[in-house]
Amino acid sequence: MPLFSIVIPTRNRAHLLRYALQSALSQTFDDYEIVISDNHSDDNTAQVVKKLSNSQVKYFKTDQVLSMTNNWEFALSKASGEWITFLCDDDAMCPRTLEKLGSIIANRPTSVIKWARDTYYHNNCYEPILRNKLIHHPFTNQIVDIDSRTQLAMLFERREDGNAPKMLNSCCHREVINKIVRQVGRFFLGLAPDYSASAAMLAVVDSYTYIDTPLMIGGIAKESSGGFARYARGEMPFALLEESQEYNLFGNVPLQLPVQTNIMVETLLKVKEAMPELLSDVNICWYRYFILCYEELMDLKSIHGMNISVMKKHFRSVLAQQSLNLRVLVGVYMLRTLFSHIIRTLLRPIINRHPTLFHLKLLIRKLLLQSKIKIVDGKIADFSNIFEAAQYLDRLVSLKER
Repeated sequence: MPLFSIVIPTRNRAHLLRYALQSALSQTFDDYEIVISDNHSDDNTAQVVKKLSNSQVKYFKTDQVLSMTNNWEFALSKASGEWITFLCDDDAMCPRTLEKLGSIIANRPTSVIKWARDTYYHNNCYEPILRNKLIHHPFTNQIVDIDSRTQLAMLFERREDGNAPKMLNSCCHREVINKIVRQVGRFFLGLAPDYSASAAMLAVVDSYTYIDTPLMIGGIAKESSGGFARYARGEMPFALLEESQEYNLFGNVPLQLPVQTNIMVETLLKVKEAMPELLSDVNICWYRYFILCYEELMDLKSIHGMNISVMKKHFRSVLAQQSLNLRVLVGVYMLRTLFSHIIRTLLRPIINRHPTLFHLKLLIRKLLLQSKIKIVDGKIADFSNIFEAAQYLDRLVSLKER
C-alpha cells in the first residue's frame, strides 16, 4: 500500500491530461501511485499515458461512457493508497505537494488535509487576454485546524466554500472514505462529485487541517466543466450532459435550470438525504439559492448571449410559489441585479477586448477588495503551460519559506 494515491479521472482531454500527469510524475516524494481512469475516451489519451508512464502509473479504461460521478467512483475503487487525492486533468500539482503533505501527516494527527491553490488559464481558454496567465494569491504558510461543522454550514448556505475540502484540493485518509462508503454505499453522490465528497467528509470528521500554501494550480480551459466554460458555447456543463442519461437531474431543488448553483445544491441535498442523522442540523439558504441561480441565469444572457426567456419564465413561476418574505427579498435583489447586468452587457465587450481597459478593471477590483492578488504573465515569467506554471509557483513558495 503506497502512502498516497493521486487519482486522475479523464475523458477526451489528452492535450490537457499530459500536463496533469507530468506534474504528478514530477513529485519530490516517492511513496505514491497514480491512478488514471479513462472514461471511454476516443482521442489519444491511452497513447499520452503510455508515453509518459512509469511503474507508478496505473491506467484503467471504462467499457462505456460513465457520468462524471460514476467515473470518479470507478477511479476511487482502483486506488490502493492510504491517503487519496484527486487531480483533474486540467489541473497541475506543484513538485513538493506530496513531500509537504507527508511531513504534516508524520507530525500532526489528522484525517483530512486541505490546501490553497492558484488558478491558471490554459492557452485555449475563451478570454484571449487571460491565456497563459497565472492568478497568484497571497499566502501565509500557516497550518491550522478548521471546525468541520462551521465549514459544513457555510457550504450548505453557499457562502465562502473555498476553504472546504473537495478531494480536488485536499487528501483524505482511507478510513474516512471507508466509513462513508459503509454508511452510504458509495463515496461520490449527485451531479457534482467534489461537492458531495466535501459534505460527506465534513459530516464524519470533527475538524480538518488547512495549509495556507498553494500546493497546486486549478486550470481553466474551454473544455473545463466548472464555472461557465462550456456555457460560452451554449452548452450545459459536461457533468450534467452525462448525468442526464441516467435519472432526473434536479429532483430535490425547486428550479429546473442548468446553472452551477442548482448542480451544487442538488448534490448537497442528495448527500443530506443519504446521511440524515449526520446532516440534520445543516440546511440550504433558499434566499441565496434563488439569487445565485438568478445571477447565473443573467450571466448566460449578458456574457454568453443565450436566449433565456423560457428559463426566466420558469424562474419567476417557481419563485411565485415561495413564501411572501422570500419573494420580496429575492424580488428586490432581482431589480438590482437586472440594472447591473444591463450596465455590464454594454461595457463588458468593450473592456474585455481592450488590454488597457481590462487591466484597469482588474486594478480597480484589487483596490476595492484590498487584494494582493497578482497576475503572472507566462511570457514574462517564462512558462507556457500549466505544468511549467506549477514549477514556477513552487519556486515562489520556496522563496517565501526561506
